[in-house]
Formats: sequence, C-alpha cells, structure tokens
Amino acid sequence: MNTTHSTIDLQSLNEPSDLYRRLFDSSDAHMVVVSSDGVILAINAAWRRFAETNQGGDESAWGVGAHYFTKYDDAWGDTTLAQEAFAGVRQVQQGKLPSFSLEYPCSGPNGEQHWFIVSAFPVQGYAGMVLIAHTNSTGRRQLEDALRLTQFSVNCASDAIFWLKPDARIFDVNPAACRSLGYTREELLQLSVPDIDIQYNTTLWPQHFVELRAQGSLKFESEQRTKDGRCLPVEIVANYVRVGNQEFNCAFVRDISERKRMEQNLRQSETLFRNLFESSAEAIGFSDESGFLDCNEAHVKLFGCAAKEDCLGEYPSRFSPPTQSNGEDSQVLGKKRIDETLRNGSARFEWQHRRLDGSEFWAEVLLTRIDLPEKPMIQGIVRDRAKQP
Repeated sequence: MNTTHSTIDLQSLNEPSDLYRRLFDSSDAHMVVVSSDGVILAINAAWRRFAETNQGGDESAWGVGAHYFTKYDDAWGDTTLAQEAFAGVRQVQQGKLPSFSLEYPCSGPNGEQHWFIVSAFPVQGYAGMVLIAHTNSTGRRQLEDALRLTQFSVNCASDAIFWLKPDARIFDVNPAACRSLGYTREELLQLSVPDIDIQYNTTLWPQHFVELRAQGSLKFESEQRTKDGRCLPVEIVANYVRVGNQEFNCAFVRDISERKRMEQNLRQSETLFRNLFESSAEAIGFSDESGFLDCNEAHVKLFGCAAKEDCLGEYPSRFSPPTQSNGEDSQVLGKKRIDETLRNGSARFEWQHRRLDGSEFWAEVLLTRIDLPEKPMIQGIVRDRAKQP
C-alpha cells in the first residue's frame, strides 16, 4: 500500500460494508489513522468535533492530508512530551512496541485545562500505519486531584479519623489517630474497636451500626485506651459511608481531655460557690424581672420564711411595707433602685422591709448587676441594721 496517499477508504481495508466506519465514528475517543510518514489518512467524528471546536474550521490544518506530528507539536507546546510521544508512536510504526500510551495536558480555547491519553496501535497488515486515539481523561484527573486534596486534608486533620468496618475492624486511619493513641498505622490496622474503645459493647455494636445506617450520622462521647494504657475521653462523630457494596463508619474522634478538665474545674467552682453562698451569714438573693431566682438560708430566715420556696418567684416588694418612710410607694421606689443598678452597675441604700409575720425592720441594701450571656440579673445583699454594731 502506498502510505503517501492523502486519504484512505476504510472499505479498502477489507471492512464488511460500513460497519468499521460506524464503529470508528461511534467512539468517544478522538481517533485518526496515520501513515508511516505521519500523514493523516482518516479521522473519526469525535476528532472532527473536537478539532472544529478547538482549532477552527480549517480542515487542512487537522483533517485528512494534514501532518499529524506537526499538529502534535503545535498543540502541546511541551517539547519533552512531544518528543516522547513522537518516539513512542514511531516505535509502534516500526514494530518495536506493540502499543504506546501517554497522558498529556491540553489547553482549551478559553485557557481551561484538559487532560488526554494518547494511545497508538499498529494497523495489522499495513506496514507503518497506526491507529491513534486521544481519550479525554480530564474527569479522571479532576477526580484524582480531588481525592489527593481530600487525602491531604484527612492526613493534616488535627482530629483522629477512623474508617471502621461493620464487624468493628479498623480499615484505615489518619496520622492524627496514630499520634493520639501511640500506635503506628500498621499496628492500628491489625486492631478492632474493642481494642481501643473502653466502652465498646459487643452486644450493642451491631445495633449501633444499624442506627448509624438509618440516621447517617451520630454524635456521642466515649473513652479510648492508648497503647501505653492511658484513658482518653473523646467525642465521636460517626458517619455512614457506602462505597460500592461496602459499608463503613467514618468516625471523627476528638480528644476532649481539656474540656473534661475544664468541666470538672467548673463543677468544683460551682460547688465551692454554692457552699459559700449557702453558709454565708449575710442574706443574699438573686433576682430578675420575674422575681427571686435563688436565695440562701440567711435570706430565708431574715424575711421570716419557712423555706426557700416561700421566697422564690416573689418580688422584693413582697417583703416591704406599701410605702417607705418618705411616703413613696415601695414598688415604685424599688423599681427606681433596680433601674439605677442596671444603669450604673450597683446601688447602695437603706430600706424598710417587712417580714412575713408583719414585723418591720430597717436594712442596708447593696444591689449589684451581674451580666450573664442571656440577660443581666441582680444580686442583693441585705443587712439588718438592728444587728449591725
């Protein structure tokens, strides 16, 4: 066959009717048949569509009769890749390689990045003739890039990440998991959940996975045992993941040791405050616009109450005569003192109080605004003047 012909009739290659032409045109790959001297002898529909979109309508530049290797070099612009591709295709033409494949980048008309795999195969019975296919691998490359980015994020995450199988075996872990428990990755992959989770329950684990499958995500606290035997309190966010026909629990595990220490310190502080509050000889009460929220035993006794419940929910005016000694309404004047406290942060004044049995006494009152996240409240300290030195 004269390979210098500028065109090729696929039926002349002993094709049954137009079957091969239909197969040639139905491929998503951009395919050409190239002679031994690099001349394009045939192109398929995918090659034509791509060339018209990216290189314009001048078919002489990319169609039958054009020189394949010239366009190869122009389109790629990367001499190293071009030379590697030229060498590979020519080795296939010369019978030195049964086939050749190479992945390469390609810029679209608007500068967007594409990736293709060029593959070359000899046309049997025609010396030096090759079938060359360019397959778009952009989607796969983008997926690989996304997976690499995801893997990088997982590897750099500060939280430990465990991929667990339904039978509780550890399938994979990130470096943070190794650091937190003191194992190597290889050691952890030989373990299962009961080896590291102190609260693991053999009976409940299957139900846990059933619930995870139904809910999609679960959040709870547990305890993990490190390689050296230490106990780590952890918060776990378990996520159901299905890959093909495989099920996983992708668990994000956070060490909450510091949070637990802070909670313990807070509980101790609350206990200390409560003990000081309850044992104080001074009458102390806390109130807001709804009345008294809390008070100590000294407050209960000072106002002649039988129990704390007699004070809670009551307004301060409940423990005052209708008017003060200056003739001003106790409720109105009391609101003024509260507004002053909210405005200035504190207020100190003398006040005439009345116990539940009707007896009255003069007191020195110190009100202090306490700012809470939700809203402010007022602490009141009441000192019976009759008992003051």
